[in-house]
Amino acid sequence: MVLALRNIGYDALVLGNHEFNYSWEVMQSMYGQLKAEDDENGSSVDVLGANLYWRDGDNAGQNAFTPYITKTFQVDGQEFKVGIIGFENTDCDQFDVPANFGVGEDGTGGVTLTPPGNPTRDMALEAEKYVTQLRKPEAEGGEGCDFVIIAYHSGMGSGNTEGDLVIGTNTESQIARMVAGNTGIDLVIAGHDHQSYRTRTTPDKNGNQIPVINGGGGSLARAVVSVSYDAGSGTFTTAVEDLGNQSLSKLENDAELKTLIQPAATAAEGYVNAQYGTAIGTWDGSSSFRLGHNDTIDLVNRSQIWTARQNGVAMDVVATTDIVSNRYTVSAGPISLKDIYRIYRYDNYLYAIEMTGAQLKAWLEGVAAFYSAQV
Repeated sequence: MVLALRNIGYDALVLGNHEFNYSWEVMQSMYGQLKAEDDENGSSVDVLGANLYWRDGDNAGQNAFTPYITKTFQVDGQEFKVGIIGFENTDCDQFDVPANFGVGEDGTGGVTLTPPGNPTRDMALEAEKYVTQLRKPEAEGGEGCDFVIIAYHSGMGSGNTEGDLVIGTNTESQIARMVAGNTGIDLVIAGHDHQSYRTRTTPDKNGNQIPVINGGGGSLARAVVSVSYDAGSGTFTTAVEDLGNQSLSKLENDAELKTLIQPAATAAEGYVNAQYGTAIGTWDGSSSFRLGHNDTIDLVNRSQIWTARQNGVAMDVVATTDIVSNRYTVSAGPISLKDIYRIYRYDNYLYAIEMTGAQLKAWLEGVAAFYSAQV
């Protein structure tokens, strides 16, 4: 990823929640590689995360990552300045362990997604702070930007534009709320919700319809900003044209880039195809993962129980997500890491909790009702 982004010439990377699936140390190494000075591997890439702050210590409440960058262009002989703010998803610390956010075993250190003076993580307030700074003239200590883009790893979330926010309940997708609470935002690049937005808009505080683009994970979102300068009034006029999303599967591979990343791809292929074990005996081949018992889910559950017991925890009941990768089922023969990820796509953490019989019954009935409604 680092080689590709640097070689292509991306200006910035905005943090997403899956960066925090990995250890703090691993990701700090990756960020350092991205931000390294221009060399034979390509140009430096800024890592943006305006709503991540140091939790405590001398830097408490200060930005842990670069909040924004600015780019200056010449338009009809005049400087046109663009500001790009990068926001992380507000709920990503609900998905991963504190250690992945740099928090020590004693509960200190690391970063937080709760901004100073903003306990509910209201992104309308966060955006206002940075948009104001970008729009303020340079003579007044601002950046003097003529155009502001927000790249926010979040979905539209049109149902929570007003009212109270509760972290982990209605804070995950706040783009509509963020735009509705502000003026001065010209374009939003969305993400996270795996939806592909094309020519989608949402109103700002003055009722202006602000374009929102989203590649959805499998496409390249593209927008062109056209700018002209009126010498008489001394003002810029801008227009955003949404070019639609280009499916990545329909793009030709860049020969130079392919050569550059081939060693990493070859190493990864060897890693995931390595044999980790062998499945023996007869397997039922059932893919009734949600509403029936089958051998594949049973393997996952037995693995969880075994892992818990290896760590001194006598676990009696386990819960797992259903199989998520193309309805793969285990059959007799070699098992590779690739097969393991077919069974269970994400590296998740195993937690042990004590439950009463009543709680266990309520949980089972709740899960059954949820999946029965989807049949």
